[in-house]
Amino acid sequence: MGELWVTPVPVDHTIPTTGYVIHDGETGFVFSGDTGPTKQIWKLAREMRGIKAVLVETSFPNRMDALARTSGHLTPEMLKREIDKAPPDIPVWIYHVKPQLYQETAEELAKVDSTRIHILEQGKTYTL
Repeated sequence: MGELWVTPVPVDHTIPTTGYVIHDGETGFVFSGDTGPTKQIWKLAREMRGIKAVLVETSFPNRMDALARTSGHLTPEMLKREIDKAPPDIPVWIYHVKPQLYQETAEELAKVDSTRIHILEQGKTYTL
């Protein structure tokens, strides 16, 4: 198996939190922990070649924008602005959707980009 580089990058959250760019020199992906709107991880991802996917949380529906901002999380509308900062045309995999708000959040995510954005499902295996 080849070498992987894991680059930690601070992201914006109510407590210090880190996202990661995982890369083998040819291809890689971005994994962000809990985060609100942020800049540094997207800047690094755009500078690297071969980024194949983004895994990022989107916890709340748009109507809960104030709570999302206060707690350092994303809504679908915020995610839309975040992925505009990411490398273009790569899949975006979502996790950390609040279970009681899942349907509403999923519908809003589909309106952002139903071909590019996918919600990760428990028990499934994904490959790039």
